Amino acid sequence: MPTVLASTDETICDGDNVAISASGANSYSWDNSLGTGSSHSVSPNSTTTYTVTGTDGNGCENTDDVTVTVNSLPTVVASSDETICDGDNVTISANGANSYSWDNSLGTGSSHSVSPNTTTTYTVTGTDGNNCENSDEVTITVLESPVVDAGNAISICPDESATLAATGALSYSWDNGLGTGSVQTVTPSSTTTYTVTGTGGNGCTNTDEVTVTVQIVPDNGVTLSTDELTITAVSSGIDYTWVDCNNNFEPVPGETDQSFTHSQSGSFAVIVSNNGCADTSDCIVVDDLSVSSNKINPSITLVPNPTNSITKIVTDAQINKVQVVDFSGKIIEVPQSETKTELDFTNLSRGTYFINIETSYGSYVERVVVM
Repeated sequence: MPTVLASTDETICDGDNVAISASGANSYSWDNSLGTGSSHSVSPNSTTTYTVTGTDGNGCENTDDVTVTVNSLPTVVASSDETICDGDNVTISANGANSYSWDNSLGTGSSHSVSPNTTTTYTVTGTDGNNCENSDEVTITVLESPVVDAGNAISICPDESATLAATGALSYSWDNGLGTGSVQTVTPSSTTTYTVTGTGGNGCTNTDEVTVTVQIVPDNGVTLSTDELTITAVSSGIDYTWVDCNNNFEPVPGETDQSFTHSQSGSFAVIVSNNGCADTSDCIVVDDLSVSSNKINPSITLVPNPTNSITKIVTDAQINKVQVVDFSGKIIEVPQSETKTELDFTNLSRGTYFINIETSYGSYVERVVVM
């Protein structure tokens, strides 16, 4: 009888294939429907023993067998599919094996934090103790975030308001206590950056910010020369306009320098401006071609100042006439009491106004700020 030798036993993972063969005879016949031939590639789905019958030149036969042991694959389970917004991250994971390898350059490990910018499917391959592998996948669907625009930077003068307007989303929420809504009106006391968060129809959010710069208004004080003939604005390096307080604050012709040497009696003030913002000094009374801060005999005080309602003129002089003038010199009609000591600014727009007060001592100008 021929000495028929089948190849050594093999161990494979479910789904793999392996070559089995026989030697020692002239021809061979295999069971399990393999047919004839000295070798075959097999891929059993369970452990199987293959028997080969070999025949020599004398017609004599002998057999041998080879067992292919099949190890089952690990049950690899990736985490469930997720939906995120563009820019967010999410943790994906897998279990059911001893070790794991991910595509999309994630490398090894059972879990990873990912932040795709488009919808992406991640495949994980898990390996068990028998070195058998299986795979699963998880899809991260990425929703587009809104393109939120808070608008261009804004520059304002002190006590002015700015309108903020955001676009690009369905709803909006602002910081700095502004609340919701696409449009907001702000009156910051100093330069402030406002951040708006916009939410799209899919629930995704995005942010943008806008800075409101509050310009610095120069000091509007004035100083006197030693001979009290020249009035000088305290601030330097800005624009100046000297005005006649007794002539509806009309500019004094040709007087646009930091100093003003007067040549006539009257009451004068200086408008100082910087970056489009202006403020006006108190009026200084000029008499007999000299300037004196002591020329104003009566005590005149506005209470309250600033105001947005009724302001009282507190003075020890008798008031004969009161007139309110705006920054352009226009006379403004403001309700006043019979004694002319109370003015009602309730319906006046925000800004700076001047009160011409005629008293028993003469005419004086006071400044009031309406908030």
